[in-house]
This record gives sequence, C-alpha cells and structure tokens, in this order.
Amino acid sequence: MLLKTSASVPIATRSFSSIQSTLAGTWLNVVTPCYLLPMPSDATKEALRAFVAARDWDQFHTPENLAKSIAIEASELLECYQWTSTPDQQRVEEELADVVTYCIHLANKLGVDLDDIVMRKLESTAKKYPVELAKGRMTKYTELSKE
Repeated sequence: MLLKTSASVPIATRSFSSIQSTLAGTWLNVVTPCYLLPMPSDATKEALRAFVAARDWDQFHTPENLAKSIAIEASELLECYQWTSTPDQQRVEEELADVVTYCIHLANKLGVDLDDIVMRKLESTAKKYPVELAKGRMTKYTELSKE
C-alpha cells in the first residue's frame, strides 16, 4: 500500500492503534480495522470480471463510459429518495449495488486499488476536518477556522 501517514510510514505496516491516532475521531475508531477487510472481496471482483467477460462487455468499459454509468446510477439511487424519506429498501440496495459495481469496474480499468485510494482520501479528509473543529458540524472545511 502506498498510503503515507504524517509520520511517513506506510499505513499497511502500522498497527491499528497507530492508524487510529493518525485518523483520530473518524469512523475507523469504531469498526474492524480496514486492512482486515478487502474492498471488494476477491470473490466479488472475480464474479464481476466473469460476468463482463461472458457478455464481451469489456470493450465498452472505457473509463469515460464507466464514469458516466456511475453518475447515471447515482442519479437513480437519488431518485429513490425523491418525494419520500422512506424509500423502498430493495430498490435502494439495487441502485447502490449498481453504483458500487461501476466503481469497481472503473478502479479495475484504471488499475487502482480501492483500499489505497479510499485510505489516502480518508487521511486527506481527516486533515481538512480535524475532530476538534468539525465534530458534530456540517461546515465546509474552508469555513471551519473562521467560526
């Protein structure tokens, strides 16, 4: 894993408590250590590859098309909440699965590891939103120190 922490030690070689300190106050403090959970599982990735290969769809899976598909499916997920705060759970799960599926396909096409990019983004977001300024607030990071 390429993720570097403020101590310039790769996350993959650090203990969970060390990661908690780096990302203090984030959801990582209350869940199973992320390095123990593959994202997505190898079985899921292989099932998606086999599904696409059997249909010869890889030829259509350009980064541009996959990014468009993510946006389209995200809109369909959002539509589940249009005019209601209690959407059909099955439909929400189906649309969420579509979004995640296209994200996995795009990551594979780009040759990026989802764990790596999510952890890097989480660390940069934790710096933008320090717990002492952001906890319990929905203020954009550029406005946190001004209040």
